Parts: sequence; C-alpha cells; structure tokens
Amino acid sequence: ITKYQESNARVNRAIAKAVTQCGCIKIKAKKQVVPSNTKLMEIHKFMDTHIEGSLCECFSYQYFTDPCR
Repeated sequence: ITKYQESNARVNRAIAKAVTQCGCIKIKAKKQVVPSNTKLMEIHKFMDTHIEGSLCECFSYQYFTDPCR
C-alpha cells in the first residue's frame, strides 16, 4: 500500500468512527438535483458534500495514537 492509500484509509476510518461513535458528523445523502440546461462548468454549484458538522477534538491528529474514547 502506498502512503497515499494508507493516509486515505485512516481518514476514511476516522470519519466513519466520527459518524458512528461520536456523532459530531452526520451524513445526509440524497439525490442531487441539477437543472437539465446546466453547463458542465456550472455543475459544482449544485453539488453538496452530504456531510454536516465538523470533527471534534477526539478525532484530531492525536486520535490515531491516543483516542479520548
């Protein structure tokens, strides 16, 4: 595994734990509506990340070495 893949996996695990254990982040996925006459360069205006909230202190860099939970 490359270092990029390893760091990406760590971020994904931290986000999954923040959603399931801590609750500081919520995922609210839904179908995104884009008007049919939208140009390709304007699509980003209609896109959402589906993520609400922000990581708390438990999920900072230190989470990987010393979690507070």
